[in-house]
Amino acid sequence: MYLSTITIGEIEYGLRILPVGKRGLRLKERFQRFVSLAFAQRILAYDETAARTYGELMGHRKEIGRPMSIADGQIAAIAIANGLMVATRNTKDFKDCGLELINPFLPQT
Repeated sequence: MYLSTITIGEIEYGLRILPVGKRGLRLKERFQRFVSLAFAQRILAYDETAARTYGELMGHRKEIGRPMSIADGQIAAIAIANGLMVATRNTKDFKDCGLELINPFLPQT
């Protein structure tokens, strides 16, 4: 398993906009610890290959009438550029990207 820099940014944003308090601080600390322990040396950057893939992917999605958010497009492009699948609860936003999708919240058959 890998984690993208875009995913880290989205989660950090979600943590940042939580109401100020102990819960938010605790979640932020746990997330930082989780990333450093569980994904050391397995964080994928949005590089030139991913950027070129992103342009193609976003163009394709617009052509078929299914535009996607910038962040989802970048996550998909990183996965495509690295020959990986995407694990997400939000599989509908990643359909028609040429990716294998896994919803970790559903039983796998």
